[in-house]
Amino acid sequence: MDEFTITDETPMRVKSSDNWALRRADVAFIIDCTRTMDTTLTVVLNTIEDVVAIYEKANVKIRLGLTEFRDCQY
Repeated sequence: MDEFTITDETPMRVKSSDNWALRRADVAFIIDCTRTMDTTLTVVLNTIEDVVAIYEKANVKIRLGLTEFRDCQY
């Protein structure tokens, strides 16, 4: 069993002052990286960093995934 496997015997504990009972999470981001998003990509990337920081502050172990879609180039 890996650290992300949860069974009926897995203890639930509050890990932060925000009363989270979350211990670990899989988080996936899907980002539009096409030219129309050029002006907002920096904000999107900063927001992802903020989300990760929230999980870290709450001592939640996370696995991150990222899917990007882009303009086709022929």
